[in-house]
Amino acid sequence: DYQQTVAISRQELADNARPELKSQVEGLADYDVIYLGFPNWCGTMPMALFTFLESYDFSGKKLRLSVLMAAVELAAR
Repeated sequence: DYQQTVAISRQELADNARPELKSQVEGLADYDVIYLGFPNWCGTMPMALFTFLESYDFSGKKLRLSVLMAAVELAAR
């Protein structure tokens, strides 16, 4: 449900939440370039992505980001 997802994202943002990740990435140190794709949640990244970014050392890595946004038509429903 779109409205429920929006409500959750707004609450997480207001709480500055850092949701626990269900798993860890093994061998991240082996990569020089890391691609991250994520939806736009209330004008920013999902709070779980903040958790991810704060959990690893990205020194010397190149991050490539891809942000997905809902269409205005979907947001109006």
